[in-house]
Amino acid sequence: MEATMTEFLRDYIELLYSRAQEAQAECNGSRKTADVAKIEFACGRAVAYYEVVSLFVSQAETFGLSEQLDKLSNIRPDDLLK
Repeated sequence: MEATMTEFLRDYIELLYSRAQEAQAECNGSRKTADVAKIEFACGRAVAYYEVVSLFVSQAETFGLSEQLDKLSNIRPDDLLK
């Protein structure tokens, strides 16, 4: 079960981070429009993903799971704020 859980968490954070990057790209793209509601929605969504990814990485580090979740080294939540 532990191996299954580790694989689940690896895949889950990778999927979350991928979606977070997509949300950030949508936020950046929406800034080219004059539609304030679209900008606020897209950028709010990107910030929400940032918070989730950041919390996931922080908790994994706190619980000593960083080495088991080797994909965490490729995940930099602060890059989502650029």
